[in-house]
Amino acid sequence: MERKFQELKTDHTQLKNKLLESRSLTEEIVTYMTEGLVLTDTQGTVTFINLRLSEMLEYLPEEVIGKCWLDMLHAEQQAIAKQAEARRAQGHTDRYEIMLHRKDGHKFPVLIGAGPRFDKQSGEFIGTMGVVTDITKRKLTDEALQESEEKYRILFEHTGEALFVAQDGRIVFQNPRSIELTGYSTEEFQSKPFVNFIHEDDREMVSDYHIRRLKGEKLPERYAFRIIHKNGSILTAELNAVLIQWNDKPAVLCFMTDITERRQAEAALKESEELSRKLLSTMPDLIVQTDLNGDIIFVNDYAFPNPKSIPMENFLGKNMLSFIAEKDQLRALENTKLMFDKSLGPREYQLLLVDGTVMDAEVNGDVIHDAENNPKGMVFVIRDITERKKMEKQLLQVEKGESLSRMAGAVAHHFNNILMITIGHLEMIQGDIPQGSETADSIKEAAQAAHRAVTLSQLMLTYLGQGVRKNENTDLSELCRVTMKDLSKTMPENISLTTRFAFTGLMIQSDRSHLEQVLNILFENAVEALAEKTSGKISVSLEPAETSDIQYVHMFPNNWQAGPEAHARLVFSDTGKGMAEETIPLIFDPFYSDKFTGRGMGLAVTLGIVKAHGGCICVNSKPGKGTDFIIFLPVSTMSENGSARNSS
Repeated sequence: MERKFQELKTDHTQLKNKLLESRSLTEEIVTYMTEGLVLTDTQGTVTFINLRLSEMLEYLPEEVIGKCWLDMLHAEQQAIAKQAEARRAQGHTDRYEIMLHRKDGHKFPVLIGAGPRFDKQSGEFIGTMGVVTDITKRKLTDEALQESEEKYRILFEHTGEALFVAQDGRIVFQNPRSIELTGYSTEEFQSKPFVNFIHEDDREMVSDYHIRRLKGEKLPERYAFRIIHKNGSILTAELNAVLIQWNDKPAVLCFMTDITERRQAEAALKESEELSRKLLSTMPDLIVQTDLNGDIIFVNDYAFPNPKSIPMENFLGKNMLSFIAEKDQLRALENTKLMFDKSLGPREYQLLLVDGTVMDAEVNGDVIHDAENNPKGMVFVIRDITERKKMEKQLLQVEKGESLSRMAGAVAHHFNNILMITIGHLEMIQGDIPQGSETADSIKEAAQAAHRAVTLSQLMLTYLGQGVRKNENTDLSELCRVTMKDLSKTMPENISLTTRFAFTGLMIQSDRSHLEQVLNILFENAVEALAEKTSGKISVSLEPAETSDIQYVHMFPNNWQAGPEAHARLVFSDTGKGMAEETIPLIFDPFYSDKFTGRGMGLAVTLGIVKAHGGCICVNSKPGKGTDFIIFLPVSTMSENGSARNSS
């Protein structure tokens, strides 16, 4: 019995020890658990708090135990706690968030999981046990996440790009810009295959890219294609696609931008650049662009002025002033400086080209500015005016010649009038002086000299086109036949004459005597050209001529232009000694002659008569090969035998 008692006592001791160990372990768990623990009685008075809750509240346990739990709550939260206490008295458990305040008054959010406590013997409600979790960090994280989500939501909804997710050939998610860009509703946008919104010519490409991207192939992230708006218009879009997972399935996140206006602007820019390039390449002027130092950075294809023979690199990088003649360099530099203040307009300089030639140029320049209106360079348009300068000199000579002609004509008229008075007085004196006397012979010689001077004066006026002439309808064919028949009788025996007047009825408004004088002068000139030869030939022909038949080489006057009327072509040819190229321009000058005899007025008078009749003379000649004088005269009318047509 005693041994039994000892065994029971031992078992009781062991059980007690285990109970104490268990209670000690429980107290340690409760004391050092990471969550706060609070026990209250039926009145809400705190009967226990663990170490963690003490740390949360920054109170010592003895400062809290014995006080009402509601005093630990923020005033605005006490009503929530009271309702929860009432439910627990009925046996309910709760999980709710509430605000506690620390000893220093600082509020912080907690999550409370609370349940009722009952007496094990009687089963009566004896209070509440609550587990308190500090959720400050979680709240901050949730708020940050909510704020971030709000930012992305605003960005997603208000971005200028269309954002959508494509999966299995359809749109499964999109932002408002996607709807706006296509014109379809959300239901229409998601109910149709995505390819339905793509231009038919681009569908195959977009579908192929989509499938291959889903397979993980490396493809360009950005590419352009055309989409069809609901109203039928066609837009150009640029797509940036990224492979993602959507609902645990592969999908493509698409960023789509409307680049229609940009493409139109690019096309317009390309067209403008092409037009500018064509203008630069076809302009007959030289375009040069320089930096602010005057170093050349661009020249057009004209290239100073022959791009085929002068390489472009001969200009690039060189200073513009190096191509200007030394005598013009200082003036050019001063004008360039002035150009930065105002537009100067064209200026003339002489340019020294890299091939050694000199070019008279008209240079017009201006300053190029950047987007902020700061000078960044200069551009020059250079025009070759060498020919213009020559024409100006020729025009000056023509004007000078015309001025001299007017003066010579006036002098000839006055000289002629004075001679007529002189001749008249000499003739009167001759009647008063006995014939045969020495004085009478002297007066007779003076009168003859005066008559020769009158003839010379008339020839001068004829050359100037100011002589008095009749204006009658003359058959040029008939005139040539009659005149040449008479002239052939005076021709030396060693010269043969050939004529060809196949046409009749070439009617000229002319002075017949003047045209006869032309034929006489040309015949006499041809005979003189053959004087040094033992034999020779003269040929004369007359025929109608079209405007296209008229040659403009060695033509006198050199500014003559054929009118719309028909023309007669009279050709005087000889097989005489001919003339050198440089002699031809001189033969029509008054008083010029390469013969020892003669006044040198014959051909000058011929040109004057032809000019007065609205025609011209062309000359072909080579030393030892003879000479051709080709006269073109406007025809008033032609008979049927002369290919008749009326002049306009």
